[in-house]
Amino acid sequence: MPETVLTVSGVKKYFPITVSGRGLYREKRLLKAVDNISFAIPKGETLGLVGESGCGKTTLAKIIMKLLPATDGRILYGDTDVTRLSARQMRPLRPRIQMIFQDPYASLNPRETVRELLSAPLNVMDIGAPHERMDKVRKMLDVIGMDRSFLEKYPYEMSGGQRQRIAIARAIISGPELVVCDEPVSALDVSVRGQILNLMKRLQRERGLSYLFISHNFGNVRYLCDRVAVMYLGRIVEEGTKRDIFDRAVHPYTKALLSANPVPDIRQERKRVILRGDAAGAVYIPSGCVFRSRCLYATEGCSKGERALTPLKRSDGTTHSSACPRYPGL
Repeated sequence: MPETVLTVSGVKKYFPITVSGRGLYREKRLLKAVDNISFAIPKGETLGLVGESGCGKTTLAKIIMKLLPATDGRILYGDTDVTRLSARQMRPLRPRIQMIFQDPYASLNPRETVRELLSAPLNVMDIGAPHERMDKVRKMLDVIGMDRSFLEKYPYEMSGGQRQRIAIARAIISGPELVVCDEPVSALDVSVRGQILNLMKRLQRERGLSYLFISHNFGNVRYLCDRVAVMYLGRIVEEGTKRDIFDRAVHPYTKALLSANPVPDIRQERKRVILRGDAAGAVYIPSGCVFRSRCLYATEGCSKGERALTPLKRSDGTTHSSACPRYPGL
């Protein structure tokens, strides 16, 4: 079995809020942004996390990065449980896990040059001797395919693709094992996305990186990821290999997402799945199956009991799990 880099077990994140009632009445409730999420990422593999906006993907990424505290659950980097560690106790682990943000222009300090941007992680984490850090920065530019003349340039002097290359370089310069990628190519032109995805794939192959790849684009997920997890209202409703999700999906929500994904071949016929109603908010989550209010196959029994991921038997031995045991496709 491959070494596991990240293990997320029963992670929850609840935000206490106050909602309006009749008249002056105010009711205190919990917004369940992330509700009992579990998965593992082996060394050198990529897990894709997909779902509608507002389903909790970015919140989960921030919890994994310890930018937000978890309400409950465990997060293990290797054998170390970090859920109870303080900021000071986390510092030795910071070089092992880094993050690439969605907007490279917002995530890079506009007042710093590329030299300063790439040197900052080395200085903060005290990696290498001071005289060795500049050499490491120069070599990192070679790794991401950029000329060393960019060392003295500011973010506004570069294109979106060049800025994202710098953001990727800043994330991997500390030598991490896991990189959390929050929509890393969604802000880029279509012609540039493929270049950045190829760069990420090459870096993974050369450095043995593991990725948590958050995206709305199923094409990007299919190209880069080994396994895929589908989120809805703070929960994972289906998880499996890339083939399981794209060719043998069983959950109605996954099928609806796939049917909305454009395909380049106009001759290919497919049936669009149109969901009914609107997504329930993370405050008033339906009982039973969280997706039942929009599901075309919902029955009265779907409102009873919590729907956990259930392993499905596959003849090829792959592990495929779904939270919908009643779907006719099973």
